[in-house]
Amino acid sequence: MGSNEHSVCVGCTAVWTKMCSEGADNSQPKLLGIDLVRLALERAKTSREAVEVITTLLEKYGQGGECYENQDFQDWKHNNSFLLVDRNEAWVLDTAGQHWAAKKVTEGVCNLSSQLRVGKNPDLKTDELEDKTEKLGFWSTDKGDLDFSAAYSADFPGLIEKNIQPPMKRYEKGKILMEENANGSFSLENMFKILREEECLNMTGQLMTTSSQVSVLQPEDSHIPNTHWFTATPNTYLSVFKPFIFCPGADIGSGIGLNCSSKSHSFIYSVNKFGTSVITPLSLSLSLSLSLMLPLQL
Repeated sequence: MGSNEHSVCVGCTAVWTKMCSEGADNSQPKLLGIDLVRLALERAKTSREAVEVITTLLEKYGQGGECYENQDFQDWKHNNSFLLVDRNEAWVLDTAGQHWAAKKVTEGVCNLSSQLRVGKNPDLKTDELEDKTEKLGFWSTDKGDLDFSAAYSADFPGLIEKNIQPPMKRYEKGKILMEENANGSFSLENMFKILREEECLNMTGQLMTTSSQVSVLQPEDSHIPNTHWFTATPNTYLSVFKPFIFCPGADIGSGIGLNCSSKSHSFIYSVNKFGTSVITPLSLSLSLSLSLMLPLQL
């Protein structure tokens, strides 16, 4: 997840779809979700443009590859869902292999947690999505309008085997907590508190929440700058949120990251796919907290 100087914020969450085991070998290096987040933040000036960047790259290069170094999780080859926001609008983008569907969020609250959320009548989608889905055997015209989530979703038994919180439980908990606070006075502190919730949202153990982000986006005519709050440390409950503001001459450090792929854990100056903070001149992107949440006040 991360933000850029154009007030675009993007985050991704892992999803398991029927395309994870269809077609090409998913272990071959392709674009990971965090690659697509970084590229969207580098290239997009609006959340709508970020959707276009991700889907164009997805259709051209595909997604997949090993995303965990721990041998216990080598079978976790997943796809990705994205939450994309700017000052004026927000989008949910679900992907399955090189197919995708996007829905504009217009009211209420929105959160993602390792599940496809776009159902029927998406606002944007893969060209000829219905025909492609029917050829895959995931849907047929006699079933009515194509429901992207229902057609492409797949269970992942590894969640049960490893005693990990099921995605639906995390999703429902996050939605309840945001709706309880979405009374017109939703505050920065409310969001901090929700992300620190220990029962479902802030994960610990082998799949610990590695970082959390809260972005406060101001109206375009406001003289108050947007503020992005990052923990940049594991376990949100024990972490401090630190503010960052994009401004002329902003200094976000030297860009040194920990090379997690090396047994010696040497330091590097280049992007590392496995959980390293990704720092570019005009965007700041960090490893993902497993629940993406958006209280809307559009």
